[in-house]
Amino acid sequence: LLTDIVMPDKNGKELAEIIKTRRPEIKIVFMSGYTEGSILNQGALPPETCFIQKPLVPKKLFSILRQVLDK
Repeated sequence: LLTDIVMPDKNGKELAEIIKTRRPEIKIVFMSGYTEGSILNQGALPPETCFIQKPLVPKKLFSILRQVLDK
């Protein structure tokens, strides 16, 4: 699952929790235009969360997705 943290109705963390109840094995990558430091410092996501900052650079996105899928 690749999801933005900030969305209109549910945030990405809420979406991930819902999907995890149905598919506990799913791998999740969060993205945001906010910096990783601000997201993690506000407690929006646990520190071990996989995160990529927007704007997305395709090569970096593919690399992160590959790492997550290979775990």
